[in-house]
Amino acid sequence: MVAIASEIESELLGGEYLATQEELRSIDAALASIDRGEVATDAEVAEAFAKFARG
Repeated sequence: MVAIASEIESELLGGEYLATQEELRSIDAALASIDRGEVATDAEVAEAFAKFARG
């Protein structure tokens, strides 16, 4: 999801962006997950950032 958001953001900086149906489905699924309360804990977020920082 982060990769899709980053791609959208970079394309928006260059002008209009039209999301694909797949991207729209991914966004809808992510929003529904958040609505259900399915969010990462602070510890899970910190762990993910630490993992990506290590490469």
